[in-house]
Amino acid sequence: MIIAWLMASTMASGMASGASGAVDQAPVAPRVQVAPAKTIDGLWTELGAAIQADDYGTALVITKAFAEHPDYAAQPVERRNAATILLGLLYASEGQDAAALPYLIEASERPGATPDIWLTRITSHARTGDRTAAARALTRFLPRYPDEMATLSTTFILQLEQDTDVDAGARFELRLALRDAGWRDRYDNWTWIRLIDDLLQRDRLDEATPLAARVSDSSALIRLHAMRRYDALRAAGAMPELDIAAVLDAELVAQRAEAEAPGAEFEARNAWATILFERGRFEEALAVSDATLALPAPAPDSEDDRSLTWTMDGRARQLMELGRPDEAIAQMEIAAKRNEGAGVNVSQTINLGWFYLRAGRNTQAIEAVKSLEPGTASPFGVMQAMHVRACAGAALGNAGAAGLAFTHMEQNWRDAPLTWVEAQACRGDADGAADTLLLILADEELSERAVAALHTYQIEQNATDFDRRTADVLSRAFARPDVIAARDRIARGLVLPIVSGQF
Repeated sequence: MIIAWLMASTMASGMASGASGAVDQAPVAPRVQVAPAKTIDGLWTELGAAIQADDYGTALVITKAFAEHPDYAAQPVERRNAATILLGLLYASEGQDAAALPYLIEASERPGATPDIWLTRITSHARTGDRTAAARALTRFLPRYPDEMATLSTTFILQLEQDTDVDAGARFELRLALRDAGWRDRYDNWTWIRLIDDLLQRDRLDEATPLAARVSDSSALIRLHAMRRYDALRAAGAMPELDIAAVLDAELVAQRAEAEAPGAEFEARNAWATILFERGRFEEALAVSDATLALPAPAPDSEDDRSLTWTMDGRARQLMELGRPDEAIAQMEIAAKRNEGAGVNVSQTINLGWFYLRAGRNTQAIEAVKSLEPGTASPFGVMQAMHVRACAGAALGNAGAAGLAFTHMEQNWRDAPLTWVEAQACRGDADGAADTLLLILADEELSERAVAALHTYQIEQNATDFDRRTADVLSRAFARPDVIAARDRIARGLVLPIVSGQF
């Protein structure tokens, strides 16, 4: 740990400047009570012993006493610098991030600051809720410590650079820093799409153009070729026409290799099954899921254990598309009983309600999602639950249940715009669905969701009665001339060899 390293380097040099004895000659019992009358050299020696004993709580107490000692100002600069670093690191190690930050900021701004000090600072910014400060600190970290790139958490980077709570300018600067540092990751495609958007909005086409070569994900390429705002980018980069079938085939080959590698994680297996599903190869996807479920049960609370829930979710979808709704529902019922994190499994509970709805089991659909209200799930999740409740209530003629759910969705439609479109379709309101599509298409932040819905997808072979009724209303809404005109102003419709996105 950096604290132990610091004692072996910075503090050692401080002792050479006047400490009373070597650290290992005066071990101190953990959790000692520091007396105010101790000499500053005595405190320094006890501090070394506490850290060598990994007693960081005591080390924090001693470091504070050292920094507050009347003789502190006369101490060698190495010791005072070490005390600043230690206060930052020790406060952070004790979960006192707000107290740690002033010391971490001071220490990190000094010449020769180590990567660990900066990383602790970034983490403390994030844990105190100041994610904009965390993004700005990470932006400064990247060019200073290029060799540390591999140690960074991909999840943390991806969350930070797209977090809407982070200042937009800070997100842009972080994306630029990631580009300049040569950061690459299997999930980086949408980072480059967002950076392309940032640069195009600033009329920096020359900088945006090379980034298109980093985009290989099928969904990201679909956006680049569908949205007209990228036409100049594609022309400047001489991008070829999109062969989406070839791109999807390459993704399938790559994902299969990852899924079949020795020791492959359940997440990789699920991704392979998902790609097969999206290509309409439901039998093959089901075989992959069955094989995953036949493996030895993963350790509780492991990543594989969490992925196992989604294996079951995927298997339920595969069975439904194969025209086996009773088996699909039975599988989703099992998935919904598994914990999601530390609480109720919101995701599969909603999906179970949706499966009941698709199968015409409307009373069970309402019952499945009855506990999901604002405050019990994300705004997006609540919209999905309200969709189930509204459509099932309408099918049952339960005006009370349906009316409250439809009202919530109408008032909060921006939380899940296309869910509101589908809810309007389930009650037969083609014009209402079309009018909502026009609102979405006119909204710069939301328009791409409507464009994606308006592409042409594979037709379901085993659609339920609910699916067919809803699809018929949606097709009328999608085909309304003003909707098509609004789409064509900003995008072009594509024919895609995949099934449409699902609940």
